[in-house]
Amino acid sequence: MAVLLGPSPSVGNIYELTGPTSLDIDGLAAEYTIGLGRPIRGTGIAHDTWIQEVLSPLGLPAHLQQHLSTMALLHRAERYDRATDDVEKITGQPASTVRQYIAQHPDIFNAP
Repeated sequence: MAVLLGPSPSVGNIYELTGPTSLDIDGLAAEYTIGLGRPIRGTGIAHDTWIQEVLSPLGLPAHLQQHLSTMALLHRAERYDRATDDVEKITGQPASTVRQYIAQHPDIFNAP
């Protein structure tokens, strides 16, 4: 980890940890389709439905659920539509693309 080996230049910096590109739901679906070799499509759901059916059942602490809910709202408002090279600045390695991550972890995506 580059920052851990020489932390002085990083003191006081704010890092935005993103992937190498910014993808919307259609872009993610396209990357998953290519990476998995099968058709994947994204479908938007209402925020309240997402909280009730996806987030709440995870049993996460309330403060974490609130954080994820807020991030989801900001994402829908395109407030996170950006990409940085901060992962590489911190780790010394570039962030993986969605396609690279799928190729590195096929078991996650091909479970029965």
